[in-house]
Amino acid sequence: MKNYQFIFFLIFACFLSFNITYGQGFQIPNDTCPNVPITFTSPVSTANTYDWDFCTGDLALSLSTNTLLSTLNKTQANRVEGMTTVFDGTNWYGFYTNRENNTLSRLSFGTNLASTPPFPINLGNPGGLLALPRSIKIFKEGNNWYGIVLNLASRIVILDFGTSLTSTPTASLVPVYTEVTVPADVDVVRDGTNTYVIAVNYSGTASNVVILDYGSSITNPTPTITATGGLPLQEGYSVRAIKDNNQWHVFATSIVLGVTGRKPQFLVLDFGSSLHNTSPTVRDYTPTQANNDDDLNEMVPLIDGNHRFSFALTITGDLYRYSYGNSFTNTPKIDSLGNFGSIGGGGVNIGSASLTFSKQNSRWYGFTFNSNSPSPNSQLVRINFEEVGCNLSDASITGSQPTVQNTFIDANKFRVSLTTRNADGVALGYFVDSLTTDANIIPSFVVTNNCLGETVVLTNKSIGNDSDVLTWEWSFGDGSTSNNKSPTHTYTQPGKYTISLTPRTASGLCDNAFTQEVNIRTVPKASFTINGDLAANNAVTLTNTSTNFTKNVNTTFQWIVNDGVGFRYFNENPSHTFSQPGNYIIILSVTDTIGGCTSVASQEVTVGAMPEVGFRLDQQACTQNLITLIDTSKVSDAVGSKIVKYQWNFGGGVADQSLSAQPDTLPNPMVTFGFATTYEVTLTVTTNLGVSNTLKKLITFQEGITSQMLASTTSGDAPLLVNFTSQSSDAVSHLWDFGDGSTSTASNPSHTYTNPGIYTVTYKALGPNGCSIPKIQQIIASAPNDVLEIGLNDFNIVGDQLQVSVTNNGNTPVTGLSFRRIVNQTDTLNLSWTGVINSLTNETLTFDLGAGQGDITWHVCLDILTVNNTQDSKTTNNRLCKNTIDAQVSSVIVQDNQYLITVRNNAVVPLKKLTIKLDVGNNQFTETTWAGVLNPSQQTNILGTLVTDQLQGVPYFCATITQVNDTTDANTQNNLGCQDFSNDFQILTISPNPAIDFINIEYFLPQNQDQDVVQLQLINSSGKVRGRVQLLNLSPGRNTYRYSTSGIASGVYHLMFIRGNRTIVEKVVIK
Repeated sequence: MKNYQFIFFLIFACFLSFNITYGQGFQIPNDTCPNVPITFTSPVSTANTYDWDFCTGDLALSLSTNTLLSTLNKTQANRVEGMTTVFDGTNWYGFYTNRENNTLSRLSFGTNLASTPPFPINLGNPGGLLALPRSIKIFKEGNNWYGIVLNLASRIVILDFGTSLTSTPTASLVPVYTEVTVPADVDVVRDGTNTYVIAVNYSGTASNVVILDYGSSITNPTPTITATGGLPLQEGYSVRAIKDNNQWHVFATSIVLGVTGRKPQFLVLDFGSSLHNTSPTVRDYTPTQANNDDDLNEMVPLIDGNHRFSFALTITGDLYRYSYGNSFTNTPKIDSLGNFGSIGGGGVNIGSASLTFSKQNSRWYGFTFNSNSPSPNSQLVRINFEEVGCNLSDASITGSQPTVQNTFIDANKFRVSLTTRNADGVALGYFVDSLTTDANIIPSFVVTNNCLGETVVLTNKSIGNDSDVLTWEWSFGDGSTSNNKSPTHTYTQPGKYTISLTPRTASGLCDNAFTQEVNIRTVPKASFTINGDLAANNAVTLTNTSTNFTKNVNTTFQWIVNDGVGFRYFNENPSHTFSQPGNYIIILSVTDTIGGCTSVASQEVTVGAMPEVGFRLDQQACTQNLITLIDTSKVSDAVGSKIVKYQWNFGGGVADQSLSAQPDTLPNPMVTFGFATTYEVTLTVTTNLGVSNTLKKLITFQEGITSQMLASTTSGDAPLLVNFTSQSSDAVSHLWDFGDGSTSTASNPSHTYTNPGIYTVTYKALGPNGCSIPKIQQIIASAPNDVLEIGLNDFNIVGDQLQVSVTNNGNTPVTGLSFRRIVNQTDTLNLSWTGVINSLTNETLTFDLGAGQGDITWHVCLDILTVNNTQDSKTTNNRLCKNTIDAQVSSVIVQDNQYLITVRNNAVVPLKKLTIKLDVGNNQFTETTWAGVLNPSQQTNILGTLVTDQLQGVPYFCATITQVNDTTDANTQNNLGCQDFSNDFQILTISPNPAIDFINIEYFLPQNQDQDVVQLQLINSSGKVRGRVQLLNLSPGRNTYRYSTSGIASGVYHLMFIRGNRTIVEKVVIK
């Protein structure tokens, strides 16, 4: 492949015929080796510019086309019969004439002819002098650009662009010359300092070629005119001139009118060393076809390396290549190239009538117009030549120095051409030389992994016979070396290093080094934060916080979120909305630059549901009343969200918070509002996953009347009768709360307290608005004798201790207790405690379980046996049993070859170790262990990796907790979680088969069980049902059922499984 690294240059053969001298070589050394800079010296040193082409030969290869502009209307292109491409030193332009519009148009290709130009700019009719314009040529003379346009069968027009091709040119007519009768086409060539305009006449009586020699300037008003004698041309059509090896050749086409009609004609006129020769030698290469569709509209001669060509275009768009070998005096080989499906106009006289070629660097491009095809549009078509496969540093070099260096990578024969030019870009000389590079071995290698800390792999790609190599000499640029053929190396510091490989051979010939620079970069440290509540249907922002690299325009960020079908983001800080609660993995991959170093960071997140906030008052909104704000908020999802935090804002209306230390953080705070007004009460709830939501309510409070009352007594032994009297005369109704669950609406009620205790009586004298300022009175009902009554409230395991909470519900101090403790349903032990628990007080008692026993205690039962060495007066609250270890598999997610298992601690003992069996389907089992600390009511995500092949075609993936803290889980019903890859009920295995006494049936049930009944029928070979059973205790994932075959006759049977509308039949043999 050619490597274009230098500025574009212009070969005037494309639009201005070559002034060519074939000269001597470039002083190339006799022994040239691959991968070694070779010096090339121009035979002349007086040129302004030297254009070197080190990879010639494209014109002999295959062609292709591209339609660049396919919808040019008649104002943009109308019967284009003349086109040229020109380079001004920076940009490429295309100029063409519109015969039907009498206008000139300009195309802008920018810096590359391989680009597609925008629509053309209409330059109008300069000076109003264009009349049926046909051919056009552009050239530079001094600082000015000029153009020559031919009006068909009429006058020649000179265009003056001034110093810029982007200017609109002025125009002037060339005087009428008798030699130029009915011109059909013109060409412009430069020979040293002279400019020649060559015309061919379109006349059956004066068909000849006319040379107008303008000397040193096209502005010369009196050119020297030379006309050839009579030529066998009937109707001249096109003309091109080229100088090769100091000999001028003119290529002319015409139309011959004969008995059978029109046919094309092609002549090569050899003028020798001077264009003023009036009797050139004529060589006739007229094609044999006699079809008027084969009119040769254009014939363009070109030189590529040491080979000569001319390309012809017919009206119908057929392209021909004439190959002359190393001299235009040879008889050409003619190749019909066709029209490539894209060249061709609308028919006779309005088809493809323009053809131009240009060379940019070492590549050739051709251009033509399809006129009015398809009607009414015209099309611009580019002709592309296949590139010669030269493997070298630079395919072309353009500069002002006569000596250059280049390096050829491959061992091969190469032909190099040089065009020398003057300040106007006119070709002064053309030289060709060849060289052959050869070596036993040509070193080459490729480098992979260029990130600090990675092992750099150097893959030897040297060409040649390894047996010729004595040793491979590697230098890694950091002082380290190797003699391995394809070594590896690890760099310890970032930076640029030059790696070289020198194969050492026995002959030592061309033992050259191949070098390559590698940039060892630091690896980014990927990280990110998640901003926003991780709640379903709530957008969160993923913020890149990666370090250890410099961000640039080529830095890439790739985010992967395993939400549903999976999401990918490529901006630095995307936002994402999770569609539903669940456990997800967010992955960020940061690559510092193109082909650079990559770092990956991931976070496991649990997305919960947004809590639904609600609350209400337990009574009417009245001031000076202790009111309970009752929370009605709720949240429910698959990841165990629950509300754990409350934040109230009472709107500044709370008058008394003495009954609760922090009422604004309680779920159901009891508060008193002091003033009659409207308050904005706000509740914000937060789940255990940190998801918050807020509700605001406007509540209007009213003031009530002041309540007054009398009690006949305030203390005494139970049963105690108390008479209450209202002293609020303005009350419209009454409400008494006696503190023991009894109420009354009488104005003066009586009430008997049957049980000992301290009771708070609340009296409300209600006004017309239903509000009241309540009155409170305490009543004490004493026990007539001493009462022993202890209540067992709760117990927990903290470390290796059992902490027991009890309450003295009697009126006698408790000084001793005895307990029976049963651990893990087997270990029974009696415990005793001594101390003092006063009446109506709580106490926490502590007992040792033994070293290390707290983590493995999964179930505890506790009974109070005696109180103060006697029986409790009330034993209904003396026993309590509960699970202390309960690990739940909340969810299982599989993404690619990774699994994510979410486990929740539902009990009181911290989970420190979990043993999990992984069921990958198809009788594939493996086991994994998790270690850490999972406190009560918390959950964790366990991430693991499977071999990709393990998941191929399996119906499910299940995870089962088999041990917790190296012991048994108290609740095994929630230890299984699965992800289905199939929604179908499946039979996994049937064994043994043949069966003797029983059949073990393993089957799979999907998670979503819309049909929860599976029936099994055993059918004999006659189709009769010999057994029927319903499979019970169905659970998702893998299940096993043992079917007894004892008592069933030997034979071939079918097992039919029926679940919903799905039926599966398996064959089994019973012996």
